[in-house]
Amino acid sequence: MKYKKLINSIPLLICFLFSTVNSQIISINSATPVNIATGTIFSVDGLDITPYSNFILNASISKNSAVSNATTFLYLPRVYTFSQTTNSFSGTLKINYIDTDLVGMNLPESNLKVIYHTSNWTFDSSSTTDTNANSTLSSSLSAIALDEITLATCSPFTTSYTFKISNQSTHVKYLSTSLSSWSLLSGVDVADFSLNPSLNSQELVFNNAAVFASPHDSDLNNIYLVNVSNGCEIQNLSIQISPFCGYFGQN
Repeated sequence: MKYKKLINSIPLLICFLFSTVNSQIISINSATPVNIATGTIFSVDGLDITPYSNFILNASISKNSAVSNATTFLYLPRVYTFSQTTNSFSGTLKINYIDTDLVGMNLPESNLKVIYHTSNWTFDSSSTTDTNANSTLSSSLSAIALDEITLATCSPFTTSYTFKISNQSTHVKYLSTSLSSWSLLSGVDVADFSLNPSLNSQELVFNNAAVFASPHDSDLNNIYLVNVSNGCEIQNLSIQISPFCGYFGQN
């Protein structure tokens, strides 16, 4: 299936090269970046960028068959790589793919999601795929700096963990996988927690230290229930507070 390419009228400092995979498809001089006006669809070789507010594109774009930032998730050989991290972007990203991109994919096409890289790979769980049009649309990006974009699949799954942590602890758990952008999802005690970025992972922490003698979980039994998600995996966590300081449980 072929897709249509819409190329906007932009300054001559941009050179479009639509020849082969693993090639630069748009060249931008970082000293004279391109302004993409609010609501304008900026299309280049299958990638549609539509900002919610004026977006200054300050990087060249290459289309590659493989990611430069490793991930264990199954992705299409249609990777858009920026020559440098972009300015903060809010808006929609749409990737138009072709049938041959799907060769070797072992999960349903409908599972395709936009996956973008900043310091870590992040699934946009709100992505929607039109299998008839061969396109996947991400419509919820807000203030995201980008350096790579592609389409990937995951089979959503849920895991449950029960563990004990030290009395008066603030740290709960490091959430580190090949996707490291987690969010608080649900749970009766979700309001007691926050996520703190830490290197290549995210750290789940208590907003206030958990004190065994003064519990503040929903039923006051020193067992806190919270669920977190990275857009693919959901972790249901049951966290018990030890009466002892310095106790090290599973983490």
